[in-house]
Amino acid sequence: MPTPTPTATPTASPTPVEAATPSPAATTVPATAPDSGSDYGWLIGLAVVLGLGGAGAWWWRRRRADAADEPVTPAAPVPVPKPQPVRPRTPAASPATPPAPVPAPISAPVGDRGRLSLSLHPRRAGLNLLSATVEAELVVHNDGSAPAQSIRIGAALIGATPGQGDEIAPVFDQPVVRPATPPFALGPGEERRIRLVVAQARADIVPLTAGGRTLFVPVVAVNALYDAGAGIAGQSARGFAVGVERVDSAKLAPFWLDQPARMHEQLAVRPYGAGVER
Repeated sequence: MPTPTPTATPTASPTPVEAATPSPAATTVPATAPDSGSDYGWLIGLAVVLGLGGAGAWWWRRRRADAADEPVTPAAPVPVPKPQPVRPRTPAASPATPPAPVPAPISAPVGDRGRLSLSLHPRRAGLNLLSATVEAELVVHNDGSAPAQSIRIGAALIGATPGQGDEIAPVFDQPVVRPATPPFALGPGEERRIRLVVAQARADIVPLTAGGRTLFVPVVAVNALYDAGAGIAGQSARGFAVGVERVDSAKLAPFWLDQPARMHEQLAVRPYGAGVER
């Protein structure tokens, strides 16, 4: 195998440096002498410009100094309006509502109770030498819705007076000490007939006067006390004026005290005074 022959590397040859060429020397131009007339005009114009500029600068600084020295008057405070009290809004009036009707009080139901009624039927009445006497039948009826218990009947004979019944009220205020019959009871709707004989001593009679004559009008006072039920103490009391029936008048004839004593059978009664019902 043949041996390679080495190739020579070329070497760069140095570049020659050019020598610096010297610059030509500056030529001094001689200043041209100014014209005397133009120099004064330029100076005058410059002086005027400088004077105006200085005056303007001086005026500007003076104005700023005056503005700085001038006291600043504070602006008057703007009054803040006070808040006005807010009036509460009144709601629109609603149409008046009519009041609700007040219910009428309901009466408590009355419990069942007994209630007695009295009626008198005279049989004989008149005067004798010692007294005035009335014989009659008393009818006691229970008009109530419950039994009437422990019925006690009191009866008395008194005379009518000009007071028209004032004397009978005290009789009804008295308790029944001596009943006309033993106490008894009546159921609802029941009745009992009781024979009564009542008298008043002739010496106790207070006579009335009519046409110059003396007379007597007997009054039977009946007082019935009883237990009406439900804890109620019942009372029925009435006065009956007794007289002789007349054919020619509705008025009853009295008993004349200036006539001979006698008994009458044609009799009738009229209510007398104020009764009691409770």
